[in-house]
Amino acid sequence: MTVGENIRRIRKEKGMTIKELAEIVGISDTYMRFYENGQRFPKKDAMKRIADALGVNQEVFLNAETDPVTSMHRLFQIFKQYPGKICSAEEVNKGVRTNKIEKNEMFISFSGFSALVRSWHDEYVTYMNEIAEAEKISDPVGKANAILEAQKKFDNWMDFYPETEPDQKMLKLLMKANEAHDHMALNPLNNPEPSATKSQKSKSDKSVTSRKPNTRKKK
Repeated sequence: MTVGENIRRIRKEKGMTIKELAEIVGISDTYMRFYENGQRFPKKDAMKRIADALGVNQEVFLNAETDPVTSMHRLFQIFKQYPGKICSAEEVNKGVRTNKIEKNEMFISFSGFSALVRSWHDEYVTYMNEIAEAEKISDPVGKANAILEAQKKFDNWMDFYPETEPDQKMLKLLMKANEAHDHMALNPLNNPEPSATKSQKSKSDKSVTSRKPNTRKKK
């Protein structure tokens, strides 16, 4: 969903009208409609005021317009800020059996997005193997340089993504699927109001018929 679609969705969940939200934010209801319909993109200060008015974090809106590549980079940022592990299901099961995984560790599973995460995992495994080899170096300077080189290589893989994605064909398919999903989203521009039902149309036709002028000649 787009930023505007999420604003509309949360506004409706709060039971607010466009006019009510616009008044709280301090803009015209016309501009608020522009935001919701995707005809305008709210600036940073307006985005914060809308989020505050709806009682949510503005990341709810900003995270709305994501594609597979953007999602991967957000995962990279989280991983860099909060160092952890990238494990496959097989590695998790093995870690549980051998008690190498602590009870307080948490894991997130991906399904449709797993193909991209798998490539990241494979690069992570290579990185950890290089770190393990570097730890075997007896010379402190050589060890430090080898560790820095391995870290640089892994960081570059993340920084230059998606160029570093080995399966470019799969990535293009995911991007096309994402574009199709966006087009089918709950945007009034893509989903016009449903046409009148047959019963409604019938009533409308009858009312029009009843208003036809009397063309019969008077005797």
